Amino acid sequence: MVQSPEQPYGDPQGTDVRLDQALTFQVDLASRGLDCSLERVLEQFPDLDKDAESVLAILYNSYRLTPCEQRAERQRELCDRFPQHAAALDRQIHFGEIVDSCLGVDELSDSWSGDDTVVEFDEQGKEVRDRTNPLASISSIGRFQIERLIGHGGMSSVYLAVDTVIGRQVAIKVPRIRKNSAGAFDERCFEEARIAAKCDHPGLIDILEVGRWRDCFYLVTRYADRGDLATWMENNPGPQPVDQVTDLIRKVAEAVAHCHSQKVLHLDLKPANLLFTSDPERPDDESIFPGKVLVADFGLSRAVELDASDASTTKQFGTLLYMSPEQLDADPDRLKPTIDVFALGVVLYQLLTGHHPFAAATPFGLMQRIYQGDFIGFKHQSHVPGDLQKICLTCLATEPSNRYQTAGELAADLNRFRKGEAVAGLPESSLHRFVRWCRQPKRIEQAAIVSAVGHGAILIGFIAAWTLFCFVDFEFPISTTEISIDIAKLCVFPHLPAVLLSLAVLRGHHSLQWGNVMLGASTVVLVAVTFITGESPIRRYAGEPFAFVVSHVLVFGMAIATFIPQVFSIPALAAIKSRRSKHAIG
Repeated sequence: MVQSPEQPYGDPQGTDVRLDQALTFQVDLASRGLDCSLERVLEQFPDLDKDAESVLAILYNSYRLTPCEQRAERQRELCDRFPQHAAALDRQIHFGEIVDSCLGVDELSDSWSGDDTVVEFDEQGKEVRDRTNPLASISSIGRFQIERLIGHGGMSSVYLAVDTVIGRQVAIKVPRIRKNSAGAFDERCFEEARIAAKCDHPGLIDILEVGRWRDCFYLVTRYADRGDLATWMENNPGPQPVDQVTDLIRKVAEAVAHCHSQKVLHLDLKPANLLFTSDPERPDDESIFPGKVLVADFGLSRAVELDASDASTTKQFGTLLYMSPEQLDADPDRLKPTIDVFALGVVLYQLLTGHHPFAAATPFGLMQRIYQGDFIGFKHQSHVPGDLQKICLTCLATEPSNRYQTAGELAADLNRFRKGEAVAGLPESSLHRFVRWCRQPKRIEQAAIVSAVGHGAILIGFIAAWTLFCFVDFEFPISTTEISIDIAKLCVFPHLPAVLLSLAVLRGHHSLQWGNVMLGASTVVLVAVTFITGESPIRRYAGEPFAFVVSHVLVFGMAIATFIPQVFSIPALAAIKSRRSKHAIG
């Protein structure tokens, strides 16, 4: 039972436990119509105030507890009130929309539901998908006798049926009931059939019939009587033999390559869509896999030439575990065969190692790792040959340009590997690796730390120099007033503003890092101009060329060392700006 607002919770049992209690408490407040703001929750759980991830989770839960039609305004309000968490909150909201899309959650609902919160997230997928059963009370569709439900997802349910005319078992796919979008969703199913009809390959599942029965769309395909790869992987965990895995993925890649040659993208390749059927041509096949593999489910397929302005292409699509970074961005201009190549790379890696290449504890952590290219790698997978590792790494490159450009290129490289020939691969260049490293959000805070330390050190040096000039007698004439003015000018611009900006960035105002970049550049230019013109206190008062050169070389070196990390933070700043712009447009 959820405790009332007046009842204190027990002693802390770790941050995770306390956060779970805080989120549950927040849901309870919302259900009572009480204040469920961050401030109210932290009153009850003050120990979470110092943990940035906990504060972010509470803010995000506050957003999710807001009615759908008010969420955009709520997001702006939260970002304005808590600018230090604005970038992270925007990113988490964006990722949350992807999770909802993958789970088939309706885009708009009439009111808030407790199922749509961080607290209930782990059960959300099952509850959403079990909400309806399109054929629960129907025993047949036309000449097809329904036998049982054999699969379901966020978009449709699949049933085993018998064609009573010829006595053949078939699979019937029926859209799941979706609020306010029945017509559009049925049209997507017709689109699936039309797209699939363009492709004719022995590695693709056959579509036998498509139609409508009592306002219910249905699509009939060949029945794969030996299950799917997802079920097989559940029953056979761990790394699989390299030669068998290579042969399987090669066959899948060849089938997908045929689709690519017809300018068709699958966009939802995953183990559940790789089906097995008996192969009469190879009845004694000694493969560990249960039969001939077929690629199924073109429900998210797109023709490459599809108009990118189509609103449906701007949505997130696919299955989260197999999404590429560009799918996470929901960028219709990046719909290319490289998306399918990435998904095949994930499946290949899973079969070779027994785990996901971007495994994380939460969906948000998974998306973050995919987006940043934080790949687990093959460090403890010595059984995987180097050339096959190269193939897998090429498939999973963060930048699409560094992957195989079509599934055909992947199939060709897998063929070369099986024959013992040198593989082509598309290894990521040093420049691309460096840019990807610079795009990581932590580069911003690291640059701010360097800026604060560098400019702070220069300020301390100025203060020390001023003290020296004021209280030590020199052999040459010194104007304390002029020295004070010179040092004050340099403190006011650029060093003191740079320190203050850096501290603001470290408090979460990441957009202010652009100011640090400009101040860093200004510092380098000022020192260089001073060195070239000779206009400095050291030259004016000491008249000592050696001291002038040494001191300015040291200051110039420090300015450069401080400025370089600011330049490295620009890709990360640009990435954040791009994500926020896309989210605002959406």
